[in-house]
Amino acid sequence: MESMGANLIEFVRNGLRRSLVPAQFAIACFAVGAMAAMPRSGDPVTLFPISNKGSNALPALISASDTRLMARGALPGSYVVSGSLPGIAELLLDHGVLALNAAVPGCGPNTMKRDDR
Repeated sequence: MESMGANLIEFVRNGLRRSLVPAQFAIACFAVGAMAAMPRSGDPVTLFPISNKGSNALPALISASDTRLMARGALPGSYVVSGSLPGIAELLLDHGVLALNAAVPGCGPNTMKRDDR
């Protein structure tokens, strides 16, 4: 009876160990993707509304005096802007707008003219 219990414990341990590897891989892939999509200071940012609140707040965000509209984004309803913006957390929580790095393929427009300052 003891050996059957030990076998069962060993079976559960091995199964748990095997199931954690894909989960860890998925978490690592998500973290790398999230870091790549994070906007960098001074680079163009894609503003993507994720709710009705975001769709309503977006015109005010892109028409601020220190924000310059550069293009329509590749994502539906998104815009690529440059200039100073509220923090990422404030955009997401207060306005319902997700800020993405416009240089990442699929986040920005297909073509974009950059300022050479």
